[in-house]
Amino acid sequence: MELKFTPTVADYRELVRANLARRPFGVILLAFALCAPLPVFWLQTSLPWFVGAVWAVFVFFMLATMPHRLANQLVRRSPHLVQPHRIRTDSRGYELHSPGYDVSLHWAAFRELRSTSHLWLLFRESEVFVVPKRAFASRDAERGWVSAVRDYMKAPPDAAPEAADLTFSLTRRDYTEIYSAAQPTQLKFMRWFLTVPIVIGVIANARFIQLGHDIAWMISLPFTLLFAVAIALMTPWVQARLLRAEAFKPVSYRILPEGFLHRHSQGETLYAWSTLRGVEQTQTLWLVRTDSVVLPVPRRAFADVDEESDWIDLVRGNLQSAN
Repeated sequence: MELKFTPTVADYRELVRANLARRPFGVILLAFALCAPLPVFWLQTSLPWFVGAVWAVFVFFMLATMPHRLANQLVRRSPHLVQPHRIRTDSRGYELHSPGYDVSLHWAAFRELRSTSHLWLLFRESEVFVVPKRAFASRDAERGWVSAVRDYMKAPPDAAPEAADLTFSLTRRDYTEIYSAAQPTQLKFMRWFLTVPIVIGVIANARFIQLGHDIAWMISLPFTLLFAVAIALMTPWVQARLLRAEAFKPVSYRILPEGFLHRHSQGETLYAWSTLRGVEQTQTLWLVRTDSVVLPVPRRAFADVDEESDWIDLVRGNLQSAN
């Protein structure tokens, strides 16, 4: 079946809400971080109810506006997301075509199909594909598509990456370096932000113990430990060790006139040259940046320095021509 539609910012707002509900740990952690000062306000201020109420309104505002802010950031960072989309689904897999972005994936790539009020969402490990319900001609067509997709996902084809110009597998050490170099600014900010309640918690716990407020420090201490664990989970070293086996399977890159082709065990993605933002070098990697993802290339994948130099020059030449 082939569908054509143009996603909107409202669609991505709904997607963000569904994704936060599916994986609420980050929201719960943020709520705990924002509520951490409340015990201090309660014990150290003369108007605990008033200060607590003002802070509660602030926390509610931050959490309620989160989907709106995240959706706007997503669309601003990747403008192709609100361009016309054309998708094709059959037993071979899922194809998405939009300006500057073409994806072809086997059904093995998907983990879940979920419905919201106005959307169908196809979840991958770290990516979500939107299919608005308005794209279907009728309810019968929608039900037929959903039934077919669920059948395809139950019995995914076993596919291996094809040979290409450059083939390699990434290691945990590579991923640690990738996360260190390409970690989103928001995540780095969150890591530093969570150190604030830890510092407050340590000071408050020491004060509570000194004053004999046993219940207060027994409540505050678990929150402090939770924030410490959260910061650890956001570090590149830990993130690299939480990856599944799929992340270490062989991948391939091919340089084509129309774009940069990324092939992997679950399918392929073609990035138009206009969507690439540049090439950066780290200690052992080249990082090809797109609007929304980073494509790593280990320097060990090249036979020699000359081959590496020629390949990078070719990528940069295509980037300059497109921009």
